[in-house]
Amino acid sequence: MYGSNGSDQFNLLREKNFNQARQIQTDLVKTEANQTIPTQTPLDGFPSPNGALLLIPFGLMTVCAIITLKCLNTWNLAKNKIDALTHTLQSPCRNCQYFANNPYMKCAVRPDIALTDKAIDCPDYCPKHGCK
Repeated sequence: MYGSNGSDQFNLLREKNFNQARQIQTDLVKTEANQTIPTQTPLDGFPSPNGALLLIPFGLMTVCAIITLKCLNTWNLAKNKIDALTHTLQSPCRNCQYFANNPYMKCAVRPDIALTDKAIDCPDYCPKHGCK
């Protein structure tokens, strides 16, 4: 789209800016104390970028810390769910005839120990197809 004409315009703008910067440097005025001060500076009115540059690493470290904490929280939650599922699968309650998959009363005989570690040695366990 621009071709060589675009690059020529870019080179002209760059040369013009360079010449303006050189002109600013040569327009120094001598003061009474034999000090030189520029008549105009190219960045008058613009804030110094030093403060902003210090915020970049701080912000990056903050974002990394937040992401790390979220990942750890998710990992711990998943680990707790897997542990709870493992304990639930070890109990024989799901194969018992007294077990009902009801959120209010899981077992008709011993609802207080249904699906817990205590249910592994349940004296009232009776398989669905094989009890008296």
